[in-house]
Amino acid sequence: MSWFGGGSKEEPAEKSFDMGESGHDMPMQSVSGGGGGGGGGGLGDMQQFGMALQQQVLIQQAITDMSDRAFVKCITGSIKDGHLTGKEVACIQAATNKWLDTNELLMGRLARKSQQAAQGQGGFH
Repeated sequence: MSWFGGGSKEEPAEKSFDMGESGHDMPMQSVSGGGGGGGGGGLGDMQQFGMALQQQVLIQQAITDMSDRAFVKCITGSIKDGHLTGKEVACIQAATNKWLDTNELLMGRLARKSQQAAQGQGGFH
């Protein structure tokens, strides 16, 4: 019977997925070989991913640092009644726009580098 109650009257013989019946002749390398491009390709991919992740973290840290500096620069006095002055608002908007532009620029560069790296390895798989 199938999983959902319907199905054919004839049930196929159960298949064993352990290595005892048919896999004992196979060398261990072919059994445990991990998916992918075979061999060391996975390690290189992981290293590239790690490097890209480190670059992204560094970019985010730089942007956060710029944002903190802009806030310190823009908020010159104490905030009264929960309101900022017009000058402070304009400064924060300018800093935010710079942050967005910088983020877009740096993320675009990171994407291009990742794409170039992927294209550079594309012919070897």
